[in-house]
Amino acid sequence: RVSSEPQRFGKGAIEGIIASETANNASVGGALVPLLSLGIPGDTVTAMLIGGLMIHGLQPGPLLFQTNADVVYSIFVSLFVANIMMLVLMFGGIKFFIKAMEVPKHILLPLLSVLCILGTYATNNRMFDVWTMFVFGLVGYFFQKNRFPQTPMILGLILGPIVETNLRRGLMHSGALPFFTRPISLAFLILAVIFAVSSLRKGIKGEKASAAA
Repeated sequence: RVSSEPQRFGKGAIEGIIASETANNASVGGALVPLLSLGIPGDTVTAMLIGGLMIHGLQPGPLLFQTNADVVYSIFVSLFVANIMMLVLMFGGIKFFIKAMEVPKHILLPLLSVLCILGTYATNNRMFDVWTMFVFGLVGYFFQKNRFPQTPMILGLILGPIVETNLRRGLMHSGALPFFTRPISLAFLILAVIFAVSSLRKGIKGEKASAAA
């Protein structure tokens, strides 16, 4: 957007690839900030990470720094190590990674399916988990085909129990609905409505533009 030569983009300019990939890598640390400090995942990956932490009895949020500081600092250190290792591995293995794209889909997809089944079954040694994986795989396929975003569903499944618990706690503490009377919570609700309406308007405009084209 700020380039003095925007006509170069879309024709193989390396700056476009560098910018998008740098932003993609930078979003990992940014998504971890609300996860560790507030217990709110910043993207789909951290939503699954919060589920993994809760399985191990860790509740992300401010108290995590007091009760399990070793886990928090282990995450910090692992990010530094991961960035260094990623730089080394990418430069050293780029030629081999390109070869992986040449693997035929009729070989790659069955292999991935078997690994998914093994990983799901190994968690609790139950076939119910495997059937659940298949059902939600079909749901995800339906969402993708009909252009429904999967991220809100994943966030809802992860954050639903947390929201319900804290909602009951807030109602028991206040005896009423304080969300519309307290200025901070009211401001967050208003911002949420504004963002939702603006996203909806952008989506409708995009659909109209695509239909017109």
